Amino acid sequence: MTMKNLLVVMLTTALVITFGATTPLALTIVAGTDTWTTPADGGSSLDMSDDPIPAGFFGPGSDPFEGQISVEGFPLETTPSDALGDADMIIERTASLNFPDIGDVATVPIELVALSLRSTEPITVTFDDGVSTEEYNVHVFLSSFYSQDQGSMEVTQICNSGGTFTAEFSVKPRLVFIQVDPPYDQLVWDDGGVLPVHTSLPGDWTTETPLWISPNQSNGSVTVDHDGDDGDISSTPKVNVAMGSNNFFAGICMEPCEPLPSEEICAGMCIASFEGYQDNNDLQCLPSVTTSSLHGATCLEDQSCMLTTEDCASLLGATYQGNGTSCFTTDCTASPMHPGVEIFQVDYMFIAVDGPDSRTGRMEINMDLFMAAESPALEGYLNVQTDIGWVVQNLWLDLTDGIPFISTYFQIGTTAGDDISTLSAYVSLSSTPILTATDGARAPYLVLPWTWNAEGAGDLSTIIIPDPPPVDFYIFNPAGEHSVLSQPNTSNVQTATNQCFPMSIANSLQYLEDRFGLPVPHDHKKGLKGDNSLVGQLDQESNRNAPSRTSGSGVWFQPMVNGKFKYLKDNNLDGKIVHRHQGAGYGGAGNEIPPGDYSSNGITSKDESVGGKVTYDWICDQIAKGEDVEIVFTYDNASGNPTGGHAVRVFECGKTFGVPWIGYVHDGNQTGQGDTGDTLGLETPREFVFDSDGDGHPNIGSSNREIRFAFSESADNDRDGVTDGLDNSPHHYNPGQEDGNSNDIGDVEEGALESDFIGPISLVSGESAAFGPFPNPLPLFPEHKDLWFEGIVSTSEAMGCVLAISFDYVIYPDEPVLLPVNSIILIPPGVTWEIFSAIQFEFCPDEVSVHFEVYEGVAYDIIGELNHICYPVDFLSCCIDIRGNANADESEDINISYVTYLVDYLFGIPLGPAPDCLEEGNANGDNSEDINISDITYLVNYLFGIPLGPAPPPCP
Repeated sequence: MTMKNLLVVMLTTALVITFGATTPLALTIVAGTDTWTTPADGGSSLDMSDDPIPAGFFGPGSDPFEGQISVEGFPLETTPSDALGDADMIIERTASLNFPDIGDVATVPIELVALSLRSTEPITVTFDDGVSTEEYNVHVFLSSFYSQDQGSMEVTQICNSGGTFTAEFSVKPRLVFIQVDPPYDQLVWDDGGVLPVHTSLPGDWTTETPLWISPNQSNGSVTVDHDGDDGDISSTPKVNVAMGSNNFFAGICMEPCEPLPSEEICAGMCIASFEGYQDNNDLQCLPSVTTSSLHGATCLEDQSCMLTTEDCASLLGATYQGNGTSCFTTDCTASPMHPGVEIFQVDYMFIAVDGPDSRTGRMEINMDLFMAAESPALEGYLNVQTDIGWVVQNLWLDLTDGIPFISTYFQIGTTAGDDISTLSAYVSLSSTPILTATDGARAPYLVLPWTWNAEGAGDLSTIIIPDPPPVDFYIFNPAGEHSVLSQPNTSNVQTATNQCFPMSIANSLQYLEDRFGLPVPHDHKKGLKGDNSLVGQLDQESNRNAPSRTSGSGVWFQPMVNGKFKYLKDNNLDGKIVHRHQGAGYGGAGNEIPPGDYSSNGITSKDESVGGKVTYDWICDQIAKGEDVEIVFTYDNASGNPTGGHAVRVFECGKTFGVPWIGYVHDGNQTGQGDTGDTLGLETPREFVFDSDGDGHPNIGSSNREIRFAFSESADNDRDGVTDGLDNSPHHYNPGQEDGNSNDIGDVEEGALESDFIGPISLVSGESAAFGPFPNPLPLFPEHKDLWFEGIVSTSEAMGCVLAISFDYVIYPDEPVLLPVNSIILIPPGVTWEIFSAIQFEFCPDEVSVHFEVYEGVAYDIIGELNHICYPVDFLSCCIDIRGNANADESEDINISYVTYLVDYLFGIPLGPAPDCLEEGNANGDNSEDINISDITYLVNYLFGIPLGPAPPPCP
């Protein structure tokens, strides 16, 4: 085997500054140990082509594995725990080094003491010549049985207190393969094979003790698990990492010097950069200033780079790139930072676990500023390149959708726990999606902290930090679909701790009010259980434990849905919303939403799941229809089990080269840790959605954020069962959606509606009243008919009242027929309540009436309208194809079969069947309601006449 580019740099560097000139001194470096960190930049890998894992190792029929394994460092397991931070390798220098003069080179033997790497993504193992596959994660440790060979380190002294080095050594590894899917088999390969290793870039060192070495580190020793044998470290030898007793540290060499003749402005402090250092002419000298030990790369006017402090960069008039930046990774020819772009490092602050300085980056785009800098542009695709690769690709931006800020999450390129203050990034906007990353000039961006403590979908406390989306994870198909669907009215309000579920519903109801006029009685504002805000009322109805804005429990699925339905029922909205859902709510008995339709408080949500799971296509279909959508995603552990969850409102969806994405609104920093003023966290993220782990649940970006449940709430203000986004008459009851002239405006809007005013009246318990009969305007055409009463009623009774509404009808000369009670309406005490009752007929009566009866309490000021509609023939024409198509076939051309059909109908022995639609058989389109010989003659002339007759006129 061979290992390529395993180690690129050493531990995080420290800056040591001294003043004044000194004379070079002879230097001796004593033997000791060094801790190294392998960067997570995708450049380290194992190449198995020379010595593949043999056939059959992964099970019967497994093929040899001879591919590459991309690896990154994983912190060593130590006692005491976390004693070495993020270090994943320990190297021991077994002899001393002597440097009589600056510029001397010395070589020292080195031995590998401990190693801990893991694959950046699963490997794919094939079986039976590629017929089937399995995926494995790989961990790399030192062999449990074979001693490590000795390597060498070449060290160069460049100044009194530092220089550079390179290293070459080998590894005899213990490879642990862990199956990704059940049964999670674990296989070990430990055959004594050798992996050559070399550092691809010179490392820097200093003799000065770095500032990060704490007292307990400088005098102690730790025990390290060198072979990853499931935590059994009792036999692992003690490894002395008493760095304070050493005089060789990974870092930047800071050398005092005399001012150069050509740099007379320098007055006392000089900084030597050993990134590209050649001789004393590369020393940079500056006026003496009082400064801290923080340092970073600085771009000079000539586009060269040097390491300085921020104060020194200011004196030079140069551009400081930020604390901790390096000239190795800074391109001083980069363009200025892109206007309108801010970058953050996410601090996950969940109840059960803290994850500050995570591996996740967040980018927020001010759409006005960003687009104005792009020529200007109104739309395009955001693309972002950093040192680790293409981290944001083809993210859709659209200035015309009215969203002022859009955010997205990505792999920021650091080890968890490492705080970064700047990020070098190339940010661009392309007019069309791109497939191949083109690395442009990167510019430095200040990186700020961003707190994410969003959870609360259930009572599980999140214990797993989400992994950011892998670099270059999404595969864009050049032939893939492009689509964008975005809803207006994206309200969003600050959320209390664990209030995400009620707030997602509150955001949804406000959207339905803004867009469709749903009469939601409570204001949508920041609130808490017990107050008069919309979210506070939902807190109350779901019985969420919420003693304050900074403390409170989450809500399980069933209590939340029950609470939502109870709120709608209590506020007279139950008939004005249609509910659907996908997925399975978790939480155990009494908490989960079981498979199938779910009913509570007289309201039912229809289950439209696909295999019990949520699908992206369903979410996007609901948005396209104008429906509202909330989703619940979980934070899953390695076994795929939820450890917590979060609820958001989705308002947009789309696809870029076939890769789907969604946009949602939420509060990413629910009031709590770090957000005591409740002013942070509101955002509109846009992220790709993909089943990245193959478990059937779509993921939002990271592989352990699983979409488990989705709700759809659709306004239906006229209560006819057709949602307002699809209703051709959203403010008039017309469940049949009759539209005889096919103009997408319901017939009920075009003059066939009769409305009769009723009231006001008052009734006490046991009293009744009837109104009518009212004649129907068009009683002759036996088509589908609608009848409904809508109005308001008040009551002051302490227990409210119970009102019944029923209808009767008359068909001359018969007596009136009293229909059973159609609606029993419960009216809460002390309110003015909207009342509604409807019925459908399969015939059109001559007269209709409405009856009211109070069963309990007192109802006063009953007032409203009785609406009834019967559709005439000119509204409900059956002629929807072409005239002359007597036999109603699917042909769009007139042919001899139509003539034959009409002849049989009129003259056949026996007579043929009547056309399904007499109007379509009326070939000449005259006013006759019957088919006659003139229609046959018209068709014959059209088909065979000399000259040919005119074509049949079109249907209305």
